[in-house]
Amino acid sequence: MRRPFAVIGFSYLAALAVALYIGEFFYLAAASFVACVLTLVIGKLRKTKFVPVICITSLIAIICAGFYTYLKIVPSQKILGKTASISARLCDLPYQKYDRYYYKLDADVLTVENGDKIKNTKILLSSDEPIDAELYDRVELKAAIGSAQSSYNIAKGIMLNGYIKEDSVTVIREQYKPLNYYFLMARELISERVKVIFPEENAGLITAMITGDKTSLSTEINKSLRESGISHIVAVSGFHISVTSAFIFSVLMLITRRRRRLASVLSMLFVLSYMAIAGFTPSVTRAGIMQLLLLMSNIFQRPADSMNSLGIAVLIITMLNPYAVTDVGFLLSFSATLGIISLGVRTEKYLKRMIKPKTLPTTYFKMQLKKAVFVFLKGIIPVFSTSFSAFLFTMPVMILYFRQIAIYSVFTNMLIAPVLSVLIVCVIITLLFGMTGVLSLLMGPFVFVILIFTRYIIFTARFVSGMPFALLNVSREFVPIWLIVSVAAAVILYFIKANIRAIRIYSLAVSLTFIFMSIFNGITDMTVVRLSLIDTGNGISLVLVRNGSAYVLSCGGDSNGYGAVSNYLEALNIDKISYLLLTDSKNKTSMYANELLTNFGAANVEVYNEEKYYDNVQILIDQSDNVIKRFPKADYYNTTHIGSLEISSNTYKGRSFVYADIDGFRVLVCKDGTDCALLPKKFTSCDILIVNGTIKNNSAIIRNNVFIADSVANIGKYKWFENDNTYSTDSGSVSVKIVGDHYSIRRESVWLS
Repeated sequence: MRRPFAVIGFSYLAALAVALYIGEFFYLAAASFVACVLTLVIGKLRKTKFVPVICITSLIAIICAGFYTYLKIVPSQKILGKTASISARLCDLPYQKYDRYYYKLDADVLTVENGDKIKNTKILLSSDEPIDAELYDRVELKAAIGSAQSSYNIAKGIMLNGYIKEDSVTVIREQYKPLNYYFLMARELISERVKVIFPEENAGLITAMITGDKTSLSTEINKSLRESGISHIVAVSGFHISVTSAFIFSVLMLITRRRRRLASVLSMLFVLSYMAIAGFTPSVTRAGIMQLLLLMSNIFQRPADSMNSLGIAVLIITMLNPYAVTDVGFLLSFSATLGIISLGVRTEKYLKRMIKPKTLPTTYFKMQLKKAVFVFLKGIIPVFSTSFSAFLFTMPVMILYFRQIAIYSVFTNMLIAPVLSVLIVCVIITLLFGMTGVLSLLMGPFVFVILIFTRYIIFTARFVSGMPFALLNVSREFVPIWLIVSVAAAVILYFIKANIRAIRIYSLAVSLTFIFMSIFNGITDMTVVRLSLIDTGNGISLVLVRNGSAYVLSCGGDSNGYGAVSNYLEALNIDKISYLLLTDSKNKTSMYANELLTNFGAANVEVYNEEKYYDNVQILIDQSDNVIKRFPKADYYNTTHIGSLEISSNTYKGRSFVYADIDGFRVLVCKDGTDCALLPKKFTSCDILIVNGTIKNNSAIIRNNVFIADSVANIGKYKWFENDNTYSTDSGSVSVKIVGDHYSIRRESVWLS
């Protein structure tokens, strides 16, 4: 069997993806076991070797995923939403974001009020104030555990998240520091040196490129990189590791007088160190393992097979952590590498054959011109082939995870590719010189080159992201079906070795189908009003969209829920929020106010008790086009009119509510502690009542439907609504589509109807 590790690694990855998506480990394992038996019994299948290996690998993958889930994930779910006493060590560099401090802890034990314990787990906690602890110091504290687990964190081995209770932290200094401490300190040293040498904007980009730490990268630049399709340059991956490794290997070859094996061994130590500095993320580990295998081929003088190396890397990563398959960075890194290996080389060869001159020019001028064009095309073909194949193979992942496509990605990558390798090498040289004494005087020319190249990259990203249709949103129900059919058709064409005419017809059909369906959805959206209660855990996130404008009536929830709100807005092509209502500074109603104002901005902001918000939120509010400042009063409510939309609100103790009249469709939002008997009579009749927490005298409200905005762990608290027509966000977002005098309620997945 050719490339056995590729077959095993890819089969293992595919089986894990299916198992974790479906979740029925027992039934999947039983089906895989039956398939294994059949492949071993049926002679023709057994002789192929290919089919039995896939079946056996899939069975092992499903069993491993099941064990990992029941040993790691399920125990953590038992303490969601509770307060725990924690004894742990600070195992990573803390960082600050939006006036909060974040700490990754390696907990020996978590103990909740009822005595339940979890041992040896990682948890990410946030705090209003910094903790006076150094890396690997022991901390003892109390923390409120989040009510939902983040798949993003689980993919990185972090099982829980939450926030630290005030005045509950005790720090115990630890003298012993493990080896990883020194790699983390090296990362911090690199970041500090970069900040000293370069301006803030350039330093954030350089630090992210070299270490993968994006905490210093501005939100605006990060957004531009994403929309222009080059966000991969700030995620340490195969390109970064291969460039740095190749440079170090070349230097070591000179130092060791061309002793190839010794240079390879030393380069392997460098790659391992680089992986540790970058944090052993799944994408970094994938790239590092492949580079290590390439260097090992120099030692044993045997050529490395890229496809087998990729299979080995995938197998090692997913066996250590099956949930790495849910890490989008790892999937993008894997799919891009697969595309470059399988399609990039073929595309390059094909294009080079196409540009060979068939006839010689008759004049000297035409001959020189054609030669210049030929040299130019020959130079850009490798860059285009690599960018195009990576884009094509990562597109399904981008659609499924982000529901967006950076249209100009190939073009932007071709613009920055010529400078990227030189930039990385110059940064390495500058850092090496900068950490020495006398040699630091020699880094001037390299600093100049880095400044020019980083400014060029930032300018290119901003320019491309500002172009029309730079980011295509594909959050529509037809897209998954379109994608599956398109990929299946492409696979069939590949195996039947279709001719160029069939490929052209396929490409045209796929493109026209997508364009037609997108236009159709755009036209229907013009007549539809959407009111969506978005699933963000324990809190209310309520967004109204009509005529291309978005009105956010509440933005609360858990710490990892902002992505759901931003994805929803981006899916409907919302660049700026028309109206944002902030009734109070509590997490259940304003958790994402900072992020929304930073990334989207708001034309109109209505805010109660502005002085209670963080300083940076107050600044962002004041930067809005129009600010309406309110104060709660006992027997008075505030009303705002935006066209035919009428929004009334109050936040005084038991009279806290938000009421929206949307062309006769009425919505009442009651937060925890609201006494419905105290509400003005005008607001006691509604089409939809939205609640979070305990409300009093709910019988005073005449309603047709009840929406419960809370996490799975808390749904049992709402038994008094059992006889109502009830929807809750514990099963996902709930959306109301209003067309004229009619409305319909449905579960809104990430694929909008």
